[in-house]
Amino acid sequence: MAGVPLLLAVGVLTACAGTVIDDKKAREAIKDDVQRKTGVEVRTVACPPDVEVDPGASFTCLVVAEDGRRAEVRLRILNIEADVETVSITPVRG
Repeated sequence: MAGVPLLLAVGVLTACAGTVIDDKKAREAIKDDVQRKTGVEVRTVACPPDVEVDPGASFTCLVVAEDGRRAEVRLRILNIEADVETVSITPVRG
């Protein structure tokens, strides 16, 4: 999976503890963008639950391609609307 910059609007959820990234929308947006921009079919995307919307903060999701290749996608939160951008895509060995 090539290092392709992505700008995603992933949405937010309001939880008891505050506003968090909608991890389901984040997974879907990452999967769609990786497939569209790299041509790599994505099997799964795993993002941490309950990521607080904190502009400037970052979090990492794990992407697994249909062919078994794995990559960590590091995302930075841009604003309180939970728009995020891809900082890096790093292949995971093993």
